[in-house]
Amino acid sequence: MRVRLLGAILLLAAVVPAILAPGAAEAAFTVINVSNDTELQDAFTTINGNPSQDYDVRIAPGTYNPLSTLEVNGDATRCVKIRRFPNIGAAPVVLDGLLITRIFNFVSGCIDVTQVVIQNGIADDSGAAALIGSNAKVKFKRCSILNNVSAIAGGAIHVYQGGELELSRCEMALNSAGDPNNPGAAILNEGKTTIKRSTIDGNTMAEGTIASMPFIFPEATPFLFLDQSTVTNNGLDAPPLVARAAGPTTGQGAAILNDGTATITNSTISHNQDQGAAGGLSAIGGTITVRNTIVANNSGGNCNEAGGDIVSNGHNLENTNTCGFTLATDKRNTPAGLGPLQNNGGGIPTRLPGPTSAAIDTGGGTGPLDQRGMSRPQGLKRDRGAVEVGFCFGERETKVGTDEANTLNGTTGVDVMFGLGGNDKLVGKAGNDRLCGDAGTDQLRGDAGGGDKCNGGPPATGDTQTGCETTVNIP
Repeated sequence: MRVRLLGAILLLAAVVPAILAPGAAEAAFTVINVSNDTELQDAFTTINGNPSQDYDVRIAPGTYNPLSTLEVNGDATRCVKIRRFPNIGAAPVVLDGLLITRIFNFVSGCIDVTQVVIQNGIADDSGAAALIGSNAKVKFKRCSILNNVSAIAGGAIHVYQGGELELSRCEMALNSAGDPNNPGAAILNEGKTTIKRSTIDGNTMAEGTIASMPFIFPEATPFLFLDQSTVTNNGLDAPPLVARAAGPTTGQGAAILNDGTATITNSTISHNQDQGAAGGLSAIGGTITVRNTIVANNSGGNCNEAGGDIVSNGHNLENTNTCGFTLATDKRNTPAGLGPLQNNGGGIPTRLPGPTSAAIDTGGGTGPLDQRGMSRPQGLKRDRGAVEVGFCFGERETKVGTDEANTLNGTTGVDVMFGLGGNDKLVGKAGNDRLCGDAGTDQLRGDAGGGDKCNGGPPATGDTQTGCETTVNIP
């Protein structure tokens, strides 16, 4: 069984009272603080015992092993927040099912899950990380959903007809469904699913890593929206995360399998493997509309229309010619020139276009940011795909932070660093460094006499610099 190793986890010694009065800023929510397994289980018992009350479940950093599935059930209009305890630091909250139990069952209500690792859930049907019921609207923000295993379909998440899922700035990796003839290694969507600024990688078995199609609800008309996201290295029986590689599947569409309405924009779908008709996009019904997206290097073919349609809205790039990208702004039979899946900034792995990639400065689309939080465009035009290559004073990026507060330290060579959002500290050393803070109140520290150039980025207030020979947007 594949297991993703996590770093050492800091457990809080102090035990906070179980239920606090609502805070002034969030008066509608009753706060429940959690610091051990028993308090975690008791929190959900309390939630389900008061079906109309809104709750804010704040979990202290550490690893928790749910004794049974954590369920949210009650009024469809009530809301529940589940999140890492605020202002604790970088240590994660890990909900680990130990391959014994499903982690979540969201029956109804609006639920926000923020900064939580959800791993090693197991189910004898579908949705080992989370079942999302017909009356539930669920958002996962800055979460990692790892190594969850379902016996039939929807390895990590199953969205029922009428249910809604939104993933934002998440990674879904190493999830699997045990039956290769059923849909959804990572997600089975029979409702509405929106995926933004996320990476889906290393998921295995099943037809389609993200399968948006009727399954147990024959009358379902699913909707999928994928934006600023990377879907890569998915296929049958991928090795552990260290390798981030994948073998073939026997189904259709190792990346996206659609029998509904799907829209894909500003995304990268590459290096997925399939022994069937297509490792990238497979339309077995309905329509997949694609814009400013890279579909490349998928074995078994990039695209397949098997009862459905794949429609280009322009500025797409394919390394072969199977997707029907025929508009004047599309590029066919063009190498994508993508780098490996790795940390390129932004907090989750991505594929950065190489220096000679045809994706750079040739795209279209909309939106001010790429998947990582890099401003678009960096050149005269946006780049195609999920990642915009950063240029600071005309030099290509070498180190990129996240859109939270970061400290980036340079090397003795030439460094080109981006802080992105947050109040960042960028420290150059020897060499003619290029430091771009971007949004937030940034500290830019060049090496005196080194010819360093510093750009505080918008807004041009509050940023400071030392040792910078050239300054822009620094008061």
